[in-house]
Amino acid sequence: MTLFQSAINYLTWQPHERCSYLASVIGLLFKLKEIRPEEEIPAPWESMLTEWLMGNNANQMSVDPEKVTYQLSPAEISNFIDNAFGYKAPWGLNALTFYLEEIARERGVDLPEVTGYLSALVKYGVHSPAASSLLAFGLASRQLALSLSRYCPDELLGPDALLTWFLSLTPENLTEFGFFGAAHQEIMSAQTEAGRVTDDDANTGRTWKFSLPLNDSASSARRWRSTTSTGPGIGRNCIIGRCFTQWPVRPLS
Repeated sequence: MTLFQSAINYLTWQPHERCSYLASVIGLLFKLKEIRPEEEIPAPWESMLTEWLMGNNANQMSVDPEKVTYQLSPAEISNFIDNAFGYKAPWGLNALTFYLEEIARERGVDLPEVTGYLSALVKYGVHSPAASSLLAFGLASRQLALSLSRYCPDELLGPDALLTWFLSLTPENLTEFGFFGAAHQEIMSAQTEAGRVTDDDANTGRTWKFSLPLNDSASSARRWRSTTSTGPGIGRNCIIGRCFTQWPVRPLS
């Protein structure tokens, strides 16, 4: 509980401080056999996590002379990231967040809002909540999403508000922000794609509903079995804002 509450100032932290915080939480989770990756955890995995959250991929990590201590090929790094940061850690963070939110409610206290995004940050490899949503809007580059998120008026904007801001950006805005060439074009293309269905789908009142069948290996998971959510269809992708609460949903087709 104390570790989660210490994230109250997360949005004011520098990137390396955010990465260090996430590593401290994941380090606790990796002590649990259900969460710890099956394969040997490479050292230093914390540095690998930082690179991942900064938008770097396995190839970039393997050629960085400062990362030779990994002694792993790009394929091995990628496999570890997929299992540890793409699956195990997010699953553990979801469970931990849900559990601590229950305790916080019983005690009449609130957890920092950013803790609801921790799982998504690790899974998608960005340290900014806004960047994780920008990726869902269609940006293909994690580093570009991180760069653009710096200009967002609030990194914790809800998906609808963030989408409104994203669609409001003009070519002139992007130039002022320092995006040129391929980066400028990628943002504009993602913006066009994200906005293509908003007028049609958002106005039709379409709703989407889904359920989450979860493994009973975790005792608290039994409470999640019937979790459902509905939301307006306003895009192609599925965005999960906060885990195990009302989730805004974007249809896949």
